[in-house]
Amino acid sequence: MWTITYVEIDDLQPDMLIAKEIRDKKNWLLLRTGIRLTSNHIEHLRRKGITGAYIGQEHKRVPLHEDEPTLQCRVHIQRAVNDYHKQCEGLQIAFPPLLFDTLADILFSQVLSNPAAVMLAMEMLHWHKTLFQHSVNTSLLAMLTAQKQSMALADCQRLGLGMFFHDYGNLLLPREVFEKNTGLTLEEKEVVRQHSQLGYETVTTMGVLDEDTAKIVLSHHERLDGSGYPSGLTAKDLSPLVRIAAVVEVYDSMTSPRLYGRPIQPEQAIKTILQGVGMLYAKEATFSLAQCVPVYPVGHAVCLNTGECGLVASVEMGSAMRPIVRIYYSAEGRRIPPYELNMSTVTDKWIAKAASTIDEIKPQPADTSAALLQRLSS
Repeated sequence: MWTITYVEIDDLQPDMLIAKEIRDKKNWLLLRTGIRLTSNHIEHLRRKGITGAYIGQEHKRVPLHEDEPTLQCRVHIQRAVNDYHKQCEGLQIAFPPLLFDTLADILFSQVLSNPAAVMLAMEMLHWHKTLFQHSVNTSLLAMLTAQKQSMALADCQRLGLGMFFHDYGNLLLPREVFEKNTGLTLEEKEVVRQHSQLGYETVTTMGVLDEDTAKIVLSHHERLDGSGYPSGLTAKDLSPLVRIAAVVEVYDSMTSPRLYGRPIQPEQAIKTILQGVGMLYAKEATFSLAQCVPVYPVGHAVCLNTGECGLVASVEMGSAMRPIVRIYYSAEGRRIPPYELNMSTVTDKWIAKAASTIDEIKPQPADTSAALLQRLSS
């Protein structure tokens, strides 16, 4: 049996149960139904100008098992990790099994060690499973990218935790804007742009992240040339961790199922990001990411600068941009006995173009003379 009472802000106490979600004047969610208040919550509501809240009270209270939310959180993170592992295998992303397990353990330990972090994680799951999966994906991929740069374990842990909560601010936006599956208006885009600032304020107020880690939440949409948000920071203001966060976030957003569009292939995403290197994205972060994901997935058709064509046979760890190619056609367009060419061991050949099928790019009769001239000049 429950009773619901409106309690003024000055009379709110820690451990009181929110019986009705709290939103501000612009309809942004501040606290969900079912949350037990903390002193940080109350102070946050006070700063937002909230004058009171509806509180639920049990006539016969059953003690909560403190371990239950943590166990639930562990189960859901594990499911999301397993789903991402399957996705990686399907896309030929080079996650060595032992390293993948190590990074997953880092994520578990960082999130589950803080009760406030567990609470926010479960809120993300209940808000939208796609957002929760994106959080896990980017956390693991960011740590893999950091490992490629031989970053210290402490930095890897900080990056993984920051990326897990980087999009938490979306929960504080009007849901109809977050779930809109058509183009956003200029006004709606400005609303969405506030999610990083809102997320930053929440994770710092609630003590989920320290200041350095919270900067990942705040700045993951900043760009080297100052065109990002929320502060328009430039290259000199962006830490190595934030630079990785920016690249990984946009990569997973492009390649994962989205509310507002179909995912694109990994090589398309990497090529798009590469076009922005030096202006939008950091070179070292982008190249480290490109070594971990398949620019040219197994089975894709490629044509070399010499005119030879074939299919990607395999992608070795650290050589995603220079895979092993099984050559089927000569530069003259003749079918030849297939042989494998390891692109990482040759310096005078490179992939000039790629396609889904070899028929799309193999030399045609009219191309033969051009291909021969190219071979002679190389």
